[in-house]
Amino acid sequence: MGNQKLKRRFAIVVGLSAAAFLLVLIQYVSLMLPGASGDSARARRPRPERGAILDRNGNILALQTELKAVTAWTPHVRDPQRTAGEIAAALKLDRAAVEERLRTTDGFTYIQRGLAPEEVEGIETRVDDGELPGIAVQSDYGRTYPERKLASHVLGFVGTDNVGLDGIEYALDNHLAPNEDNVRGATAYGDQVVLTIDTNIQRFTDQLTRESLEREDAESVTILVMEAKTGQMLAYSSAPAFDPNNFAGASAEVGTNRPARMMYEPGSAFKIFSIAAFLELGAIGPHDVFETDGRYQPNSWGDAPPITDIANYGALDARDIIRRSSNVGTAYASEGVGDESFYQMLKLFGFGERTGIELAGESPGSLRPPESWSYRSKPTIAMGQEIGVTALQMAAAATVFANEGVLLRPQLVRRILTPDGEIISEAEREPVREAVSPGVANTMLDFMRSATEGDGTARRAAVEGMDMAAKTGTAEWFDGSAFQYSASKFMGSTIGLFPADDPEIIVYALVERPQARSIWGERVAAPLVREVAEFLIPYRGMPRQGQETLELADQVVLERSDLPESGNTVPDYRGLPKRALLELFEEEDVSIEMVGSGWVVEQDPAPGTPISDDPLTLRFRLE
Repeated sequence: MGNQKLKRRFAIVVGLSAAAFLLVLIQYVSLMLPGASGDSARARRPRPERGAILDRNGNILALQTELKAVTAWTPHVRDPQRTAGEIAAALKLDRAAVEERLRTTDGFTYIQRGLAPEEVEGIETRVDDGELPGIAVQSDYGRTYPERKLASHVLGFVGTDNVGLDGIEYALDNHLAPNEDNVRGATAYGDQVVLTIDTNIQRFTDQLTRESLEREDAESVTILVMEAKTGQMLAYSSAPAFDPNNFAGASAEVGTNRPARMMYEPGSAFKIFSIAAFLELGAIGPHDVFETDGRYQPNSWGDAPPITDIANYGALDARDIIRRSSNVGTAYASEGVGDESFYQMLKLFGFGERTGIELAGESPGSLRPPESWSYRSKPTIAMGQEIGVTALQMAAAATVFANEGVLLRPQLVRRILTPDGEIISEAEREPVREAVSPGVANTMLDFMRSATEGDGTARRAAVEGMDMAAKTGTAEWFDGSAFQYSASKFMGSTIGLFPADDPEIIVYALVERPQARSIWGERVAAPLVREVAEFLIPYRGMPRQGQETLELADQVVLERSDLPESGNTVPDYRGLPKRALLELFEEEDVSIEMVGSGWVVEQDPAPGTPISDDPLTLRFRLE
């Protein structure tokens, strides 16, 4: 009797265990087997659609596309060798690798993702006909960047699971990602992000960076364009760039967001912030004169190397220090301030901290506290050494001079919208703090204007009919591995603001380690600032001095052509900017060839040559 009870209990336990195992097995199969109930449940979920990224004018920079994925449930693959061969041939994959995956994976696996619908048509037909058991073609979602490399360091990219991994895609992933609170019909949408970038300006500066990268044989070239009164970035260009449609193929060097992450010593372009600090602290006055003899070497330095200029500039006031970019004059001017006061002034300009732009991984730069300074740190920092900055910090710090002494936070996001177009947030001008008084800010603009005139170091940034305020810089590259400055690697830069009396635009150009024509910022970077200004002046409808304009509907300002009239001889095009020559491309009887950028320095045929060829071929060399 007892044995019978034990047998019954045993049978009950076995039966319950078997039932439980069967339920688990059914649930597992329903989740993993294509076409089973789990797959149907997933099909009832809203289709995810990541929000688009647009430029300030509504041009699409990133959008979601529906792609395809070829998958396998390996327990149902009857002939791995034949199946692998057919899939590999259709998708141009390695047959052995596909077969190994089919043989070694115990369950579900992806064969290939991110495929265009036309790429899987043949496989899909064979799957529907039952000729490839265990294989399925499923929907897969990807990201497309129609402008390819344009503003790639701003946009960033997404991974295979449509999750942001860098740039705006990463920083605003919580908005861009599909949200089940934003379900419309059968689709869950993400929010739309509108950037401050202007695609037309960005395309122009991207082209300039590529041309300069090749012409100067440089490691990288950066051009930042910012609205001076708002802090909104109009262009954010860095070459080399990558195509976010194929981010996996980009090297770490190409993918690095240099404007936000690369730290370097700025060199003489930094003097505008140092001299502004000295003026604000009352250590110097605008008309104070410093007697220089081409070297600065106080007696307390002993035999330590002096700070030098490339020439003996003699007596210099504060304006001349900026115009001549005098290291020695800057060093003398620094004598009237204490280390701590100077340090705090540089902090007010934003150095040593992140700007707060909407990008992850931004570098704060390097500004050591005074207690770690040496006896020569103060004059050395004042001329742009012993301090680490980013291009973003330099551009942002320049907003101080355009806003009566107030530092602005730079911005890349103009607004965020719901899928229905309702505004979630909209960028507003964001003052950070007052760095200097309005009087000092205006004085520095006047000093920078003088640098673009006559024999000033920033004269190559000058634009006819537009008052430009600019400062150039050339810095030695510090080799961290050797812990010394390189004798052959330099950073050339120029910061420009215009119009100088009330700036609307800030342009910062940086050429990293130029190896070709020149190392000097005044030669490799100042012309880039001029080129950007030449483009923006007509594009933004900014009037030039003494130049007649045609206004249409209070919206468009068209400059009259700068081209000389042509007759029976070749006109003289020398001295014209590249922008002026673009009109020649519209002439049917003229063929144009241009080398370089900037202004025409040579032309062939020479001016005055009788025109006999049809079409006439004009060749220009620009610098």
